[in-house]
Amino acid sequence: MNYTKKIIGNYKNEDIYDIRISLDSSTYVSFWSLGARINEFYIEGIGNIILGYHSVEELLANRSYFFGATIGRVGGRISNASFNIDGKSYNLDKNDGNNHLHGGDKGFDLRNWDFDIEENKDNIKIIFSLEDKTESNYYPANMKVRVTHTITDEGDWIIDYYATSDADTIFNPTNHVYFNLNANKNPITNHYLRVDSNYILETDEDLIPTGKKIDIRSSDLDFSKGKNLGEALESQDPEIVKNSGLDTAFILNKDEEISLNLRNDRLSLDVITDRDSLILYSLNKIDSNSSMDLVKNQGIAIEAQQLPDAINQRYFGNIILRKDQEFKCETKYKVRKI
Repeated sequence: MNYTKKIIGNYKNEDIYDIRISLDSSTYVSFWSLGARINEFYIEGIGNIILGYHSVEELLANRSYFFGATIGRVGGRISNASFNIDGKSYNLDKNDGNNHLHGGDKGFDLRNWDFDIEENKDNIKIIFSLEDKTESNYYPANMKVRVTHTITDEGDWIIDYYATSDADTIFNPTNHVYFNLNANKNPITNHYLRVDSNYILETDEDLIPTGKKIDIRSSDLDFSKGKNLGEALESQDPEIVKNSGLDTAFILNKDEEISLNLRNDRLSLDVITDRDSLILYSLNKIDSNSSMDLVKNQGIAIEAQQLPDAINQRYFGNIILRKDQEFKCETKYKVRKI
């Protein structure tokens, strides 16, 4: 294993780096400092199995896809772009109608992260770091955040998040990677999906959780035993019809080590996470003004996180990070040839 790094552009007078970790001459994974993001996952004989950008300029013009980005401070939507901690109210910027999405206009995905590289016997780690300071219409408290991307000699990708805060705040990060195991423009409708989940979150027309859970056992969204994605995406299930595909929070059972498996006839992807949910989005809408050559359902985003809008939902778990408390979580992606 080895790595290379190079400057690929500039944003706000800062150099943007591409760091490529190579397992051999034709298998490699590429990360960018802008957004501490994964941008390419190239497998010998297959191709690039994730969606990414060709340049910094393309990223900036098509930010709304969030390809491969670290999302924070909070992934998903915060209803009414507001929340309270211990009775004190906080207002965030509204960048999704009346709501706050993926950390807002100042989110982690458009921050240029510092990084260090650590070479070990059986892996290489890129340790991205960010000092995230509070300001108007932003989250309370100053935070120190680390996101470590590890590539093992077997080709596994592991994300470890670590954070501390100098005051009480909220924190629920994720990564917005999209997979397409076809490694081309063909949609993911030939993939088979299995998810260790019996329930999804009900959402309103703005994709804000209502607080209710929907039992999906024996429904068209029951992926517990594996199901063809193409058939599911053509379903008349109300969740599929409302969103024109998957844009859905699956609550994990935690009964199995593997939270999700995605496969086609050549590759199998296992996702293992300590988070409570996986948000699955099947790239249902392509921006007509986009400069990228994309097709509907060209990838599926797999976002591991605590339940969305948890700060405003009584039974969705705790995403408050207290002063001087340490935050840690981990998600692993294991890709194997079949």
